[in-house]
Amino acid sequence: GTAAMEAGIINTLSRGDKVICGANGKFGERWVKVAKAYGLDVEIVKAEWGQPLDPESFRQVLEKDNNTIKAVIMTHSETSTGVINDLQTISEHVKNLSSALMIADCVTSLGACDVPMDDWGIDVIASGSQKGYMIPPGLSFVAMNDKAWIASKSSDLPKFYLDLNAYLTTVNKNSNPFT
Repeated sequence: GTAAMEAGIINTLSRGDKVICGANGKFGERWVKVAKAYGLDVEIVKAEWGQPLDPESFRQVLEKDNNTIKAVIMTHSETSTGVINDLQTISEHVKNLSSALMIADCVTSLGACDVPMDDWGIDVIASGSQKGYMIPPGLSFVAMNDKAWIASKSSDLPKFYLDLNAYLTTVNKNSNPFT
């Protein structure tokens, strides 16, 4: 799951990009650390552990922004506390108020909850095999829409094994870039 989220972030963003990270538990806090590790300019929308992220807080930040925010990064179902965040409403605010990407950690929710990526306007969804799908750990899943793939063309963050463009190129040849 962490590899999938990191792949979603590093394949769509560039050093210095401004992002909003929702943090209301261990995994939201992890995305803040990952974003900072890659040199992103992080604004945190925080809630206490055990409390859901407030969609209104995201709306307020987005309304004040002059379209400089490149992504909103958040966890749908915060595994550390069991809280499900209102991804649908937050994603609607992102789409209505900015051109930012919506990047969602759906490791716990995908396979257990309805997460209609296209209907909710989510640009990147990351998941893993071990939570919502309840199968052994070790598989990562990343889904990206056209907007995210376009963003991937200008991303300058370092990547090698998690370079999703390498996977896209080889999947069209019925192969993959690595074992």
